[in-house]
Amino acid sequence: MAVRSDVLALFEANLKQSGLARNTVAGYLRDLRCFSRWLAERAGQERPPDGFSSSDVEAYKQYLRATLGRSPASINRYLQSVRKFGRFAVMAGLWDSNPAQGVRLLEGSGVATLRALTDSAIEQLLKIAEERRSRNAVRDYAMLQLLLQTGVRAGEMVDLRLADLDLDEEGGTLTVCAQGKRLGRRIPLNRATRRALDAHLAQPRPAEASHLFLTREGRPLSIRSVQQVVASLGKAAGLDVSARVLRDTYARSLWQDTGDLHLLTERLGHRRPETALRYISPPSAEGSSTEVFERPSPSASR
Repeated sequence: MAVRSDVLALFEANLKQSGLARNTVAGYLRDLRCFSRWLAERAGQERPPDGFSSSDVEAYKQYLRATLGRSPASINRYLQSVRKFGRFAVMAGLWDSNPAQGVRLLEGSGVATLRALTDSAIEQLLKIAEERRSRNAVRDYAMLQLLLQTGVRAGEMVDLRLADLDLDEEGGTLTVCAQGKRLGRRIPLNRATRRALDAHLAQPRPAEASHLFLTREGRPLSIRSVQQVVASLGKAAGLDVSARVLRDTYARSLWQDTGDLHLLTERLGHRRPETALRYISPPSAEGSSTEVFERPSPSASR
């Protein structure tokens, strides 16, 4: 049985109301329509379609792999879209359970081990940055919060302008414009990040400076400067940290909170969900694939 067209329409309306980018919404709908066409062909057209089962999703996974020869990354993208639709149907009270939830992603999808910090490591890093007493301490703390809460690349951070911020009582949003793109992606900010940015923006700065983060001389930061700031804070906290590790940490947190592949793709600024799959490892018997970079204490290395 295929997915009813009226339910798909409700799903589309829900996606649009959630504030997702147009390409993200289109990606979900494209994947769901492919799945729905396959369901209809499999069930025949003799009776009105009204849903699907977990065995249908398993069969679709095998169809994509054995018949169409799709890559594991591509198959996992389709499965994530079907899961998203199933979650919507349950939340909307249309179904009692999500038939796609228990269908496992494929191993061997070229997914890299996620290099991310644990919650305790994040807390330690932020504490060290907040308690630092240096000329650039307020700026550096704001940078750290922004990297952890948005997952922006170091190259994107140095290009941020004051106009890219839209702060409010709840936090606000950050617009990140990648090179070569006219439209940026909007990432929500939490209250802790907004407070850190408020403190940073209250610091003296040249009136003509439009960049968000500046050097002591009032010039825009370089990518190397961002990396040095992050590495220095990490060293002080006893952690091996880079801007990439903070991006991975954001990706891990967003994935764990939402399980939403297309949202992860959008927030990280990737063009295709297959690229964002690098941040996701299918669950295994061994447990989490997250690596935590913590330096051993001097006593432990003796």
